[in-house]
Amino acid sequence: MEISLNKQNQPAERVNHLMVVTQIILTVIIRLNSWFTMSKLERFKAGIDTSGEGREDHSVFF
Repeated sequence: MEISLNKQNQPAERVNHLMVVTQIILTVIIRLNSWFTMSKLERFKAGIDTSGEGREDHSVFF
């Protein structure tokens, strides 16, 4: 009697459906975010200064 190692020819790892759905949702969120994110050049053209020069620290410590 011979014993076969591949009785049902199933892959060693099964697909986790939750991980597949989560990856699809994250991909969609990242693509939507890239459409609304401004580049440094776009911020400069819009007059938005994010360099931090000339700003004073107004944080309050309690």
